[in-house]
Amino acid sequence: MSREEDGNRILLREVLDEIIPPSDDGSFPGAGELGVGERIEAALAERPDVADILQRGLASIRDLAERRNPSGFGDLSKSERVAVLREVETTEPAFFGALVMQAYFGYYSD
Repeated sequence: MSREEDGNRILLREVLDEIIPPSDDGSFPGAGELGVGERIEAALAERPDVADILQRGLASIRDLAERRNPSGFGDLSKSERVAVLREVETTEPAFFGALVMQAYFGYYSD
């Protein structure tokens, strides 16, 4: 796995945990922690056209996050992470809608 792929996997996990966060008491994991990102990657392996949309969307999240903090999305405050995701939802609605749908499907199907 390349460094870029590893970075995308970490970012996807962080984003998924923001979309469906773990419970405060720790009894339910977040979507990223549960492994939904790996399921999304497996599904996209068969759909390179959709995989490109995911890569572009993650790149947008990364760019916006790094403008706020060079350390990236995971080091942003909760409110900054939400702001980044809301901006991407506005600028890349197809990506964001598909990501949320996949997050919910992957999380609630188990």
